[in-house]
Amino acid sequence: MIKKILHVPFLLKRKFDNYTIRKRLSRISADAARAAGKTGSRVRVLFGPSFSVYHALKIHDVLLSAAMTARGAHISYLSNPYTLQACFKCGGITQEASGDHALCPNCQRFTRNDANLIEYLKGFCNILKLKDFLDTQAIVRIKKMAEEIPADELEHFIFDEVPIGKYSALVVRNLHYVDNIKLIPDYQTKLRNAILTNLLFYHYFLAAIKANTPDVIITHEAFYAPWVLLYQLAKRFGITFYNYYPGMRNDSFFYARDKIGFDLDMRPQFEKWRRRSISEQELKKIDIFFKKRNKGDIYDIKMARENEDAEVAAYQKIIRSKHPMAVLYANVLWDVVSLDKERVFNSVQESYLETVKFFIAHPEYNLIVKPHPADEFKGHESREPVDRLIKQAFPILPSHVLVLRPKSPLSSYELIHRSDVTIVHTTTVGIESPIFGKPTITLGKAHYAGQGLTYDPRSPEEYFQILIGLLDKTISYDRERIREQARKYYYLLNFVFWHDFGIIKYNFKPRSKAMVIPNTLDELLALKDFNDLVEAMLNKKEVPFFDTHLEKAHR
Repeated sequence: MIKKILHVPFLLKRKFDNYTIRKRLSRISADAARAAGKTGSRVRVLFGPSFSVYHALKIHDVLLSAAMTARGAHISYLSNPYTLQACFKCGGITQEASGDHALCPNCQRFTRNDANLIEYLKGFCNILKLKDFLDTQAIVRIKKMAEEIPADELEHFIFDEVPIGKYSALVVRNLHYVDNIKLIPDYQTKLRNAILTNLLFYHYFLAAIKANTPDVIITHEAFYAPWVLLYQLAKRFGITFYNYYPGMRNDSFFYARDKIGFDLDMRPQFEKWRRRSISEQELKKIDIFFKKRNKGDIYDIKMARENEDAEVAAYQKIIRSKHPMAVLYANVLWDVVSLDKERVFNSVQESYLETVKFFIAHPEYNLIVKPHPADEFKGHESREPVDRLIKQAFPILPSHVLVLRPKSPLSSYELIHRSDVTIVHTTTVGIESPIFGKPTITLGKAHYAGQGLTYDPRSPEEYFQILIGLLDKTISYDRERIREQARKYYYLLNFVFWHDFGIIKYNFKPRSKAMVIPNTLDELLALKDFNDLVEAMLNKKEVPFFDTHLEKAHR
């Protein structure tokens, strides 16, 4: 009873916040409906289906489309009342092929949220639906095509020069928290379901593009299907394509034109930043950010930590040996930043196992493997945790090789300070380690690789040659120069590239909701950075680079 009473203020606040959000979105939508068609050049913009159950994305799509409408754009929205990326319970969009619409709870959530989004958009947007473009006969033909793909060709299935099989496999792997798809029970059935899902989306998108002839396509991140299908179609038809996603910092978003946003390609921006100095104020912001991560707070989510005496004793023994030491910081294998990013080895698993094998054969060096704490994140537990992967390959490890648990209390920052070399696939520690003056080797296509901040071998032979040289200190390392450049890059990513446009307040805490900031369309249009972005999109220009700190430095 006491817990329920204490919970009342929270419930009342949430109820008030929900009312405020609805009121502001309704007001902005009504303003946009009145402004529709009155001014501007009538640029035709096609919005991809919204991942509407993610509150910040749904709000973002209302605000961006409203701001574009106020500038004369004609907006069309590709609606989708089913689970995205795919549904392996009720089938989601594949039910269009059977006529059966017994939706699972997750699809029902998407149906409610898509309907809610349409309620805001319908006054000033053209709402498109799959059945507007695909009749029953066309859907039956698509279903038959998916059913006839040989089982051993599913992952390599190509339709209309688009690798539907590859994109579908990425979806299956991500939604089942695994990199090796064969670890998923009945994976071929699920892969075939995903292929049918993406074939339906592909035909829907293709027909909508031909009918609406958009000048610009805007969608969520374009790494995963179905949004990557719009990216491929935009390239085919020469349509300017933008994709976006919330940044990994509260209240921020990032955008990319004609490339996949999640590749975090900041090369043009970083080339400008190389020549600038970093201020004490900016360094303080980085230090605060590091302190939060050192406590186990990753994007507002507290990662569990558990002590284990045997692990601590093994770690202390390695430290006492005073042998040169490398730490391998592992990715979550199924995550967007690690999938399809191989460079040195054929797979990320091979890169980890070959690294362990090397150190087993070289007892003059120490190795610690630090699994990502999100391998055991509640509700998203990896089916392929790195500690299990290594222990299955090497049941008995020598004392100079230590594989930590995902919940180990030993933080990355403790290990960086203790080690001589950092090894990563693509994980964030790879850009943090040079900031602390430690040489870093990347094995995958990390966004920060190739920037002069890390060693980026192209083959196993080159990798082990660099690794030995760094451990033996026969390779010179320009610590201060690289440290300075790494701090610039880190600040650029976390505080500039991921930009707060002042449109939405959100965080990554469980059950949190995004809050709309502007009360009216006029207030939205008064936000300079956001409207510079809107203008750039409507004029098919590069995404503006909001380097306000550099502007102040110049002044």
